[in-house]
Amino acid sequence: MKTIKTLAFASLVAFSTLAFTACGGTKSSDEAAADTTVIEIDETLIDETVDDASNMMEATVDSTAAGMEAAMDSTEAAVEEATDGM
Repeated sequence: MKTIKTLAFASLVAFSTLAFTACGGTKSSDEAAADTTVIEIDETLIDETVDDASNMMEATVDSTAAGMEAAMDSTEAAVEEATDGM
């Protein structure tokens, strides 16, 4: 059990040393680590995207409606043809 504890401690020390040297040996401060990136939102891009999405939805609805109408017409024709012989 003592050997396992010793190995665990040695691994912890080795990992800490590697992590410290990988960071350049510097401590990070809140000011140095703060992200100062400014994000500007382009309203025209948002408006265009909304318009494009709206147009796509309208086109999908129109296409679906046209397909349903064609299916109804063909079903009505098939029903009329089937009932004419009766």
